[in-house]
Amino acid sequence: LDRFKEPPAFGPMCDLLWSDPLEDFGNESNAEHFSHNSVRGCSYFYSYTACCDFLQNNNLLSIIRAHEAQDAG
Repeated sequence: LDRFKEPPAFGPMCDLLWSDPLEDFGNESNAEHFSHNSVRGCSYFYSYTACCDFLQNNNLLSIIRAHEAQDAG
């Protein structure tokens, strides 16, 4: 990533950087894989099922996230 400029406000790079798991991740009450991330105002929330499908379709074992905003920390 070129950190000499701000990441785009929309598009694939924005989605990779700012997507988050659903609040009820793993216990979703509907079958929706993705929904608009209204907390950040961009990108998407993703479900447990979406992650499982992605891993299986790409023959991967895990997804590692290293970015999460915290209120106090």
